[in-house]
Formats: sequence, structure tokens, C-alpha cells
Amino acid sequence: MLNRKKAILFCLVLALMVSLCGCGKKEEAGMPRFYVGVEGAELKVFSAVDYTELEQVITEVENAKTYKGDDIKSVEGVYLSDVLEFVGASEYSSVTLKSFTGETVEYTPEMIEDSKTLLVFVINGDTLWGDKGLSGAEGKEMVHVLALNYPADLWLWQLEKITINP
Repeated sequence: MLNRKKAILFCLVLALMVSLCGCGKKEEAGMPRFYVGVEGAELKVFSAVDYTELEQVITEVENAKTYKGDDIKSVEGVYLSDVLEFVGASEYSSVTLKSFTGETVEYTPEMIEDSKTLLVFVINGDTLWGDKGLSGAEGKEMVHVLALNYPADLWLWQLEKITINP
């Protein structure tokens, strides 16, 4: 009888420990959770931790829409030029940006240095998530590159990789 009580008590304690450990999903409060591959620079990855090291900018936007057709009123991000400096890309002829959908856009140094060219994490106060069914992006928070002083067809949604072109 005593062994049975010990076994039941042991099972209850074990079940409690498992349930408490399972509920302990660690998440940095208010901190973005993403990473972008970088090719041709000193650092090979630009991550959420790196993002928080840079000056964050909030910009009001007029007459712009997301790739899903939603109105954009404001964006929060960091200067793309600061990102490139952070990863150690000091000299380049251009930068190629690739999305999780396979789309690519090439930015010239003039576009990169423009004060309205941002790596954006927050649009209208919310993060955007990767599209359902998109391999590597589904269920992840995404960053985007918006060159707000340039046509929207030069914006890149769901950024996966930055390639530095010498």
C-alpha cells in the first residue's frame, strides 16, 4: 500500500513538473524574433538581437499598401545602411535582397543611403507573419525592406537573405 501511494505521489509530482516546464516558453518581451542571412559581409546573419542595437525609426507613410493590399500608415524599422554597416559591408556596388518567395530586388548605394530606405519590422503597430504554406517563413515574424522614396515594386516583403555585391 505504501509503495502504491509513493508511486501515485511520484506520478503527480512528475506530471506537475512536466506541465510547468511545458508552459515555460521563453520569449523576450517586446523584442523582435527573426534572423536574415547575409552573404559577402563579415557577419553571416543579422538577427533580432542585432536589430535592437541599431537606431530604430518610426516613419509616417501616405498612399502605400502592403503586398496583401492593407493600407500602411506607419512603419518602424532601422536604416538599411546601418544594417549593412553593422554586418561589416563597407564597400559594395549594389546589394541584392531575396525574399522567402524567391523574389529578388537589387538596391544601388544611392537607394541604400536614402533616409527612407528601412529594414522594417513593424507596420501600423504590428509585426507581420510569414505567409501560410511558405516554406521557411510560415509562423515566423518577418522583416521587410521598404525604400519609401522609390516605387513600391522595389520594396521587398518577407526578407530571407541579403547579398553584398562587390
